[in-house]
Amino acid sequence: MNSANNNEIPVLIIGSHGEIIELCELLGRDIIGLIQDAEAVNRTDYPTLGSDQDIEQLRREYEHAAVVISPDAPEARHRLDDVYASAGFTIAELTHPGATISPSCIRDSGAVIQTGVNISTDSRIGRCVKVNTSANIMHDCDIGNYVTIAPNAVVLGHVTLSDECYVGAGAIILPGIDIGANAIVGAGAVVTANVSAGTTVVGNPAREVLQVK
Repeated sequence: MNSANNNEIPVLIIGSHGEIIELCELLGRDIIGLIQDAEAVNRTDYPTLGSDQDIEQLRREYEHAAVVISPDAPEARHRLDDVYASAGFTIAELTHPGATISPSCIRDSGAVIQTGVNISTDSRIGRCVKVNTSANIMHDCDIGNYVTIAPNAVVLGHVTLSDECYVGAGAIILPGIDIGANAIVGAGAVVTANVSAGTTVVGNPAREVLQVK
């Protein structure tokens, strides 16, 4: 069994995201402690063990552990995955027992999937994707690496979400749409046309937000 998915393998949590901590507890993961910046507030009973700058020491002391990447921001998860995977850590996957995932869904490592999520047939979930509460991913979708899908978002069939894009809470993406890398779909947006890489769209129907220079 891959240690990333083995609930008997203890974990270090990067950050102090309360929902991620509670999901680890629900899954019976042994939380050794948190990795976060020295100035970050720790409101948990788990110790702060160090920061990213202490990665070599952390690897020596906790080589038996996997790491959980908790931030929502896609670019932050990408950076942290690069840092910790390069140091030799396994990136843990967390899937809430209240999620429904088709047996035909293909998942890469490091995904965090929250309660109420539905992932339908023949979809692919990339590396370190974060799918939040009650999001719905329908059939034949291709979800790229480090994508974040916020609560109650609906991604309909044959949609492609390219690497590091962010889909806001309650957004709806209509069938066959392509969302480019690093794009942002605003909360509640209804996406009826393809979205170019690096752009932000909002509204119903979704329109690009013009940047003021």
